[in-house]
Amino acid sequence: TYSKIIEGLIRHRYLVKNKWGGLVATALGRKVYEQLVSRFKELVSEETTRELEERMALIEMGKLDYQAVLRVLATHLDEMLRGVEKVEVPPK
Repeated sequence: TYSKIIEGLIRHRYLVKNKWGGLVATALGRKVYEQLVSRFKELVSEETTRELEERMALIEMGKLDYQAVLRVLATHLDEMLRGVEKVEVPPK
């Protein structure tokens, strides 16, 4: 859910709450986003998000098979990640 995503972003220090309760990206959050956009623009695009949300709605209505959608997504991710170096992140 949206709230779980926000909680995770705050926990990983990508976002912080300002004194009015709004959310602000940290320097780390901006850097991570810039890297994602530069390397995986298609993955983090609004268009991809919109398409995935549409597919999830069709799955909820029983008009799409979730396993078929997951297979297509896994294949697509494999193609996008082919040749990408694994980066080890040191513990906090």
